[in-house]
Amino acid sequence: MPDFPETELIAKRLIFSGNVQGVGFRQQFSLIAKKVGVTGWVRNLPDGRVESLVQGTEEKIAFLISYMQQQKRLFIRDVAEEQRDVSSELSHFSILY
Repeated sequence: MPDFPETELIAKRLIFSGNVQGVGFRQQFSLIAKKVGVTGWVRNLPDGRVESLVQGTEEKIAFLISYMQQQKRLFIRDVAEEQRDVSSELSHFSILY
């Protein structure tokens, strides 16, 4: 993992569309989020997309998105990003079912 500067925490809601269900997306996303120190959650949506709420530095979140876009077994057509308020309740990363 790269070294990341310690900058201000931000939170984002991410919606991934494309071939993102049934390919290990949530497990890989969770693994990398934990390795880089991003907190939050990830879950499948009924319409075939994947939703996540992530909290970390801008650099760590950007790395996480970029890492997932480079994975060969999935195809991310689009990533919608929305700024959210930072929350002290997001203290770890989990997969929601």
